[in-house]
Amino acid sequence: MPISDDENRVLEAVRQCGSLEAYRRLIAENDALIRGSDLKNGRAITKMRTAIHMVLAGQWAEEQQRMLSYNKPFALVALGGTGREEVTPCSDLDFAFLFDSALEGNALLLELQRQMLHTNRFQERHGFSCIALPFGVDDMPSLVGKQLNSFLDMRPVFDPSGLADRFRERIQATFDPFEHFLHVRRFWKEQWEEAAAGSERLDCFDIKNEGLRIFLSGIWTLAGKTFIHSYDVYRTLEEPRDLEAYDFLLRIRAWIHLRRSRSGRPHAFGNRPADVLDFEDFVSFGEMLGPESDERMRFDFADGVRSRLLSARRRVAVFARAVIERELRRGRAVAPGSPIIYGTGGLYRAASGQCRAEHDKSRAALSLLLASQRYGVAIDPSELHATFRNAGDWLVRVPEVSALFYEQRGSLADSFGFLSQIDGTEERLFPGYGKFESSLDGRVMSERLSLRGALERQKMRALERNVAEGAERLVTAVSPERLTTMEADMVAINAALLDADQLAAVNQAARDDESRPLYERYTSGVSDIPLAEYFAPYVPECEFTPETVEIAKFLVANLHFQGIRRGRPQ
Repeated sequence: MPISDDENRVLEAVRQCGSLEAYRRLIAENDALIRGSDLKNGRAITKMRTAIHMVLAGQWAEEQQRMLSYNKPFALVALGGTGREEVTPCSDLDFAFLFDSALEGNALLLELQRQMLHTNRFQERHGFSCIALPFGVDDMPSLVGKQLNSFLDMRPVFDPSGLADRFRERIQATFDPFEHFLHVRRFWKEQWEEAAAGSERLDCFDIKNEGLRIFLSGIWTLAGKTFIHSYDVYRTLEEPRDLEAYDFLLRIRAWIHLRRSRSGRPHAFGNRPADVLDFEDFVSFGEMLGPESDERMRFDFADGVRSRLLSARRRVAVFARAVIERELRRGRAVAPGSPIIYGTGGLYRAASGQCRAEHDKSRAALSLLLASQRYGVAIDPSELHATFRNAGDWLVRVPEVSALFYEQRGSLADSFGFLSQIDGTEERLFPGYGKFESSLDGRVMSERLSLRGALERQKMRALERNVAEGAERLVTAVSPERLTTMEADMVAINAALLDADQLAAVNQAARDDESRPLYERYTSGVSDIPLAEYFAPYVPECEFTPETVEIAKFLVANLHFQGIRRGRPQ
């Protein structure tokens, strides 16, 4: 990547007076621009401020590699807002160390972290502090959510081996574009959409989370399709005023950061106190003119800034909403070339009527249900009269049945809740289910609220909650000895420790017992069915493992488990 004019200025300043003095001088010059009255230099301010930090950090990384004679591929890269060259006075500095070799015991990494994290060595030399997390090439397939989105805007700082390109290529080959889209849209629906509607508020405006990120949600929606840098999307925008509005928000953010160097820990969604404008901040814009201007000039100038700020907030909101909703109107495929589409009403299957054979129709229908479970996205209700039309007449057992059980994400209970709307579907997959769901057991007789199908799904959800809660406790536990011994916690932990076959095999069971009432002995749905014969088709037709089937047979024959639960591959 060629060196920019801003980076050359930083390099020249370092040559003249050293890193620390260069940093102080250049930051002071940048601060002076922020305090000035030019409102069109937001992009120029942030690019220069980013260059100051990137050049100094890059020179340091190069020096450390040389001093330690580290000859393996290594890079320092900027991520997120730093990678977009959008650093303002109170911005976090997002850097990462990239390696193509093992991180454990890496001498260079240990020294970098010693100077940057465990001592003040880096800050004393350069005038600022930052933290860079280490990543190996093999870490890239596991990136999800916010961390994956941060790598979207990765920019090399020091990268003699072209490692950043290799990392981006690895991410492009392994990431899930649809899941990334859902990540962005989830934040849009949970926070940004509502914030976009409140552009006239003056009492509380988080300029990062309710302004900049609103615009970026649209940019990330476009960039995430093929995992390209946001700058590549900036260059393709049809309306230049959209990006100009965003740059103006950057300009105001820099002013607010410098006017009141507020600090504090980030709140939910990553918003910081330094980014929150109150009424006094909206009144302060006249101060940009300086003391040499009279009161009326400052009053009129501030009025103009507020007008432009209101316009910018409206414009970025319209841009983001249009981009995201246009994706849904056109339909977003869950994978390149997939017939499963996410539209405004939910997931649907394109050209669902093309399947004629029962086996093909069943695979098409259950693959749609599997996508819904995996991504946590509802199926378009119209699919009940399209892909699933009269499914109780033709649905057969196919491999997607076991895939629903083994899928580690989503809720199997919700999947069977969807099937329960269509008469006869569960009976076709599990013969005897029709008799089971309409039968009366002890709980139905005592509660008198619902039939056994609904109670079964309640138990499935309870097990799902236990698995999720137990996994969370296992992750946060320092050691097995530190795990709580409270009964409720141990239930969750034990559920989380079940393997895929054990979880998938939990099924309805009730042993014959002549001491029980008739409604308990003869209405289970599997009464008098030879277990070996009943379960035999599920291995070849549904591709359950033999281990899963053997455990299920044992449970039916011996235990009182109720409910069916998904598994999680080990």
